[in-house]
Amino acid sequence: MSLNIILRTENLCKSFFLHEQAKTIPSAQKISLEVHQGKLTALTGASGTGKSSLLKCIYRTYLPTEGAIYYQTTSGTWIDLAKASEYDILKLRQSEISFVTQFLHCLPRQSTVDVVAKPLFDLGIQRTQAREKAKELLSQISLPERLWEISPSTFSGGEKQRVNLARAIILQPRLLLLDEPTASLDPASTVRVLEMVQKIKASGTGILAIFHDHKLISETADTVVTLSSAS
Repeated sequence: MSLNIILRTENLCKSFFLHEQAKTIPSAQKISLEVHQGKLTALTGASGTGKSSLLKCIYRTYLPTEGAIYYQTTSGTWIDLAKASEYDILKLRQSEISFVTQFLHCLPRQSTVDVVAKPLFDLGIQRTQAREKAKELLSQISLPERLWEISPSTFSGGEKQRVNLARAIILQPRLLLLDEPTASLDPASTVRVLEMVQKIKASGTGILAIFHDHKLISETADTVVTLSSAS
């Protein structure tokens, strides 16, 4: 495999079995794609084609039904995420792979600084050092300092998504998964979030992102993969 490829899926499939109805519902079907360092691969396609399921299989929220997910680690070794142990997946989530959903999830009353710094806390990094790194990121994303010590639960959608991205990139991941990062955002917030995404990409992170807006795809994507409905 090429040295600048960090992720490759081969014939990845995910189906869901409804036990009460004894029925199998297909989702992602036979998806083969690549993600390169410093490049953004955009996922598009109609609802129900398995875009979110694909991201969750890569992050291992879901177990794939079939296929392989090859990921190149920092050490240069390749691992099949579809078969990796829970321990290996946890370690990769802590240090190399980040996932940003459409919504920010955090503990009630937790300060924004601590929300962003949490991945560093989880690695055992000294609390003061982790918070300082979080503050640097919050400054870079232009979040007013008056908001840093309060909970992001009161923030606007655009502010929450910027915090969500900051938390994901504080570890400087090699692979970033984005599930509709600009969904329901106003135009100004969309611009700010996309600026963040471009900076992350420029730093060398490989990105796999779901987009529906074709204008945003043309502005941000290096490669576009369109998923089709299962036959």
